Amino acid sequence: MGAQFRRQFAISCAMMAMLVMVLPNGLSCYGDDWPVFQQNNQRNAKSLENLDSQKLSLAWTWKSSGPPESAWSGPAKWDAYAGIKGLKSMRNYDPVFHVVSVGDRVWFASSVEECVRCLDAATGKEIWVFYAEGPVRIAPAYADGKVYFGSDDGFAYCVDANHGQLVWKFQPRPTKRKVLNNGRLISQWPIRTGVLVDNGIAYFGASLLPWEKSYLCAVDALTGSHEGDGLYVNEMEDATMEGPMAIAPGKLLIAPQGRVPPQMFQVSDGKSLGSLSGGGGSFVVLTKDSVFHGPGNKTGWLTASNLQTRETVASFQSGNAMIVAGDTSLIQTDHAISAANYATRQSTWSTDCECPFTMALAGNTIFTGGQDQVVAYSANDGKRQGRIVVDGKAYGLAIANGTLFVSTDTGAIHAFRAGDQTVADNANDDSVAEPNSIENLEGLVPVPPFESNQLVNRWVFQRPHVQGLAVEDLAGDSTISVNGRIQLFRTGSFQSAKCDNSIGGYEVTRDVKSKLLPQRQFTAEAWVRIDEPLTWGGIIGCLQDNGDFERGWLLGYSDDR
Repeated sequence: MGAQFRRQFAISCAMMAMLVMVLPNGLSCYGDDWPVFQQNNQRNAKSLENLDSQKLSLAWTWKSSGPPESAWSGPAKWDAYAGIKGLKSMRNYDPVFHVVSVGDRVWFASSVEECVRCLDAATGKEIWVFYAEGPVRIAPAYADGKVYFGSDDGFAYCVDANHGQLVWKFQPRPTKRKVLNNGRLISQWPIRTGVLVDNGIAYFGASLLPWEKSYLCAVDALTGSHEGDGLYVNEMEDATMEGPMAIAPGKLLIAPQGRVPPQMFQVSDGKSLGSLSGGGGSFVVLTKDSVFHGPGNKTGWLTASNLQTRETVASFQSGNAMIVAGDTSLIQTDHAISAANYATRQSTWSTDCECPFTMALAGNTIFTGGQDQVVAYSANDGKRQGRIVVDGKAYGLAIANGTLFVSTDTGAIHAFRAGDQTVADNANDDSVAEPNSIENLEGLVPVPPFESNQLVNRWVFQRPHVQGLAVEDLAGDSTISVNGRIQLFRTGSFQSAKCDNSIGGYEVTRDVKSKLLPQRQFTAEAWVRIDEPLTWGGIIGCLQDNGDFERGWLLGYSDDR
């Protein structure tokens, strides 16, 4: 009984508001597209779209069968020698399923299901899916009716954008040898740069281990051939190319390398021009005269280098992201966003910002991604304009054709657009769409207080008592930790937390000795709506299960009682 309880939380229900324990066709283009990661091959995340953040509402949500499985586990918890916590990840290029969108189509890659999916941009309905033989970690690229991407299986792919049919695939180092990386069997030469298409040529790198050879490739975007002018497969030493590449058209190709600074290459022949100065990372932005990269190590910084000489010209402490729009540069840190004159670096404005993960510019609106939210600011003066609630860490933003797409580390993709929406339900065999899991906070009624001097614990599954993956204990000190993910739904004037086989559980403690459990009769009460009763189940309990012996108590039901 106990094992089953832990595995699936035993019920399919909505846990409403509180829990208390008391003693006793073809692509039609319109608007501005987002055809590649960060909108353009210079990775300068800006769109001509003008979105009013205060009028955006949820159109649909697509949900993966599991959260993204990143290639690397992230930075160390802290630098013991320097006494620094909050270290930056230099290989955080695949924390979410980044979206690209052209016309009425949306494409994204999955590191979980080893595929690229195409959705209808209006409804979120799946149109096609193409499976590779390894995780696909970098957002696909759209060009001339085709979609390009690379996989950990060692192949670069080109498929038809409308129907997902394979056009060509290319493996720079033909081999069947596999290596184990983060629990997955992959090629020793995975394609983790994505595929960048420029002027009819597809560029990508195959690389993993610095002591093994790597390959920089330029192939014909229509055929996949590497024979011809400007086409090549160059063998390299001491490289670890990973993260989306950027290009100065006809001149330079910049490849991030994770833990070490990016390398620069001549576009024409792939000749290496050496590495940039500064720290490592998978973040690169190009302007007409500079390249910005980061976030470096430790607490992080962005390095600005001259595009021609590769000399460092500036650094930006604690920088996470940068956008250059005209004569203005926008910089995002862990706690603020700021604007400055691009040429003189004279500060224009700065404002506090609790969303540190990513940012994108739509017209005069800056969208920033944070924990369970996206917050919008005016690009003119930095004033806060609006807030959208999402599920998880919002590392991915894309703006296309009147829609804001938000990708989070739970495996969700949310689509927001202006006006009243009929929320689409896009559940299928491989994914779960949870459109109503985004909370509409307007009109919520606070759950009435429960007055009792015998109250031990009280958990209210409603904002603001739910923060991230924690549910505040309003009566005691037993904060609930969510195993997996939490989904809050609107239920009349209140919110509810969904509990089913896909969620995991809500854990008070694993160490019963650390909690003062009742020693005599008590009452446990819950507001619950049962959608699908199981043979047995529970809402809250305290169980001991060593495989052979089970004991404890359980508030729940037996069959339909």
